Amino acid sequence: MVENLPHNATICYCNKVTKGKLVRAIQQGAKTVETLHQVTGAGFGGKCKNLHPEARCCHSDILQLLAIYEKD
Repeated sequence: MVENLPHNATICYCNKVTKGKLVRAIQQGAKTVETLHQVTGAGFGGKCKNLHPEARCCHSDILQLLAIYEKD
């Protein structure tokens, strides 16, 4: 689960965006996936299947982070 990952863990492998960068963006007011894409670059790249160790997109991880940290 993404909440147990350290802040230096890569979430978006296409653009090398870490959990910490996403959490900071959420805490600074990014409250939607689209805003996080714009602010951090996460989710743009389209090479998920090639770059992610589990060959999947980061979208679900970003949604989890929003659910966890937008409450703070």
